[in-house]
Amino acid sequence: MGDKYSYMLSSSDIARMVNMRPSAVSNWRKRANTGFPQSVATKDGRPLFDYGAVVKWLDSRGVKYKDIRLEQGMWTFLEHWRGDGDPVEAVSIVLWAMCLRVVVDEYGLSARWKKLVDGTNDQNDSTPIGSRLAPLVKRILEGAGCGEGSRHADEVIRMALTMTDRVRGLTLYQLHDLLMYVDSLFKVDGTAFSQLSSAMLERSIASLGRMRGESGMPGSRVSHLLADLAQSYWRAGLPKESIPIVYDPACGIMESYLTLLRKARDGDMWTPPVYCADSRKGSLEVATRRLLLDGLSGTTDVTLPTASDGSVIRQANVFAEDPFPKVKADLIMEEPPVIDSKWKPDEGTKNDPRWKYCFPTVTQSGKPVVVDASVAWIQDAISHLSKRGRAFVVTSAGVLFRVGAEEEFRRKLLKAGCVEAVVALPANLYVTSVVPVYLWVLSAPDPSRGSVAVVDASGDAGLYRDEGGIPDYLVGPLRGFCDKGIAARMVPVSEVTSSHDRASLLPKDLLRRKTPEPTSLITAYRDGEESIRKMREDAASALDELVRLGEDDKLFRGLQDVPVAPLKDVAWIQQGTVPGSEREGLPDDVIRTSDVRDYDWIVLGDAPSADASEGTAGKPADGTSDGASEGAVADELMPDEPMPDRIVARPPIPSWDERLRELEAHPRARPDIMTKRDDILLTVNGDVQVAIDQDGGHRVSRSVYVVRADLDYGRDGVVPDPEYLALMLRGRWNRELVAKSKGRRASPKELEIPIVSPEMQRQIVRYWQWVETLRRQADLYRRQFGIIAERMRYGAGPDAE
Repeated sequence: MGDKYSYMLSSSDIARMVNMRPSAVSNWRKRANTGFPQSVATKDGRPLFDYGAVVKWLDSRGVKYKDIRLEQGMWTFLEHWRGDGDPVEAVSIVLWAMCLRVVVDEYGLSARWKKLVDGTNDQNDSTPIGSRLAPLVKRILEGAGCGEGSRHADEVIRMALTMTDRVRGLTLYQLHDLLMYVDSLFKVDGTAFSQLSSAMLERSIASLGRMRGESGMPGSRVSHLLADLAQSYWRAGLPKESIPIVYDPACGIMESYLTLLRKARDGDMWTPPVYCADSRKGSLEVATRRLLLDGLSGTTDVTLPTASDGSVIRQANVFAEDPFPKVKADLIMEEPPVIDSKWKPDEGTKNDPRWKYCFPTVTQSGKPVVVDASVAWIQDAISHLSKRGRAFVVTSAGVLFRVGAEEEFRRKLLKAGCVEAVVALPANLYVTSVVPVYLWVLSAPDPSRGSVAVVDASGDAGLYRDEGGIPDYLVGPLRGFCDKGIAARMVPVSEVTSSHDRASLLPKDLLRRKTPEPTSLITAYRDGEESIRKMREDAASALDELVRLGEDDKLFRGLQDVPVAPLKDVAWIQQGTVPGSEREGLPDDVIRTSDVRDYDWIVLGDAPSADASEGTAGKPADGTSDGASEGAVADELMPDEPMPDRIVARPPIPSWDERLRELEAHPRARPDIMTKRDDILLTVNGDVQVAIDQDGGHRVSRSVYVVRADLDYGRDGVVPDPEYLALMLRGRWNRELVAKSKGRRASPKELEIPIVSPEMQRQIVRYWQWVETLRRQADLYRRQFGIIAERMRYGAGPDAE
């Protein structure tokens, strides 16, 4: 394809290649000993790297990556070709040229294509762009209209090849450049056109963020969920030989249907015909071009779906006029705009049969009632459902709980038996919005339906009891969508409609929250009393000692004129050597930032659970640990030890074979630093965090410092006590020093340590240990109080004594 548009990658491009976070690529770049390639150019201040050099470096390190040469080459071309133009509009024009190229090949018009390309190279020819293109496009459309050599929907071809003002506005140089590039790309791999078009569209929309994306996004999680649900219902609820009709009145760039179409191909099912509409002309242009490329540049010979009246896609305002009044669909997938979308119907549409369940009327003051537009989208979907069909409609939360016209709308839908399920989805699913969205599963009216399924697939399922019972075809797709599990319940319709409140259909209002069993509260309380009893003597002794020290004032009065030394003068300090961050994953034996931030002691033991590395704040009322996994914390403690929730276990260093493999993967990495017994682990990123490695034998992340007190750094032969050193590092003066180091990270060397005698160090440590003993006792009583409160709330009824 020539060297004019060399393959260049940004850091984010490389991250996508290797399926890692951009921070991993940044680490490779910043480490001088990795040999990572130097940048060869910049774009908007960001460095760009040569594709070949990056691939060579990845191969030398044994890093797996995805070959994105075609995609990256196309993006590099697009960025250069569009100049300052809108990236999404530029992609639309490129898709137009790609469609023209594949249809030319389909119709055997290669000679006319070559003549067109050669003609655009004559810069002295003043023939307008439209006139140059018109003969070829006309020949194609004539063939589509009379069926000459075409097996495909003429309407799709006609809309995809329409010469828009943006195409007519190209310069001769731009057109020639575009046609030449698309032609060379087609000769390399014409079957990849569909994949490339989706990749370019996704990147262009993502580059504009919330400025775009209102018409959908390739790879959208929601679109894929709708397609999964439609396919699941198709397989479970429809005859195997049937060909379902698909309807989408807010198709945007047609991501949901294209995803379903690909799934149908993979499953050797019939290609479902589609009826779709959208009010945005630009979105429809992109949609038809994607549909055409998917049908003609795929690896299988697939006929594009054609509606019975020859029209599959229409530009229409669905609220004002029904574009397909006679269509009854088996599968409906809708992702209409969900942000600040209102419906204020015109009186001219009052007699539209679609508005059977809600048509806003005027208020007592004569003002028109304005409702959430979801009220219209839902009704439109129900009106187009066949008796055997299902509709999957995404909405915002308002239509599920607002009072007034929307409440009455919900009651009518439920009584008519149109609502099969309502599903709560997570926030941040769209580039245009951060709000959570909801999925309605609708059917044609079914008065026999006595219940509605409510499901939480938002990631909060752990808060609710999963009572199951929902339709089987929903379970697989929803569990695949939400990796944190789902919670579901079949709610009697009468439970919602008989409510005098607002007849809410929000899943959080209808799911039952998890509550502790009375017997578990009794067991937890008794276990807590036993722990308190065992600690009572230690706590009493600690309190006596603290009272004694306070009364004679010896400790406080003995701390006058104490010299202070920087940490570098009293201890050995070394930064950890293991590269990488916790988000990207670190070996289990490596001490990382969270170990130091959330724990006081680090000991040898089995690898902790994922939750263990995130820290804890104690135990819940049911007596179970919500921190480290069983066996990863100390079970029995001496009186001066931290609570179990402040101890984390890290396994010993791996075998030599495992370490050898790591060294081969990182041949220039620094030798590992191994901790010794009583080493202090320190972080100074915004605050001072300290933990003590009780056993040693661990490796350390680069984000953590190892601090070791030994004879080489002792004053007058006195080695600072590790626990004393840890307490002083946490001192208020050091925390303020680190917090105020704006613009630069504080150096551990600067931290200040008061120098006192060994006896005074031991006294200070004992004082703190007594305080910690009282804290543990107080924490136990605090937990007991929580159990008592839950006993009052959930413990009604006879006890299982």
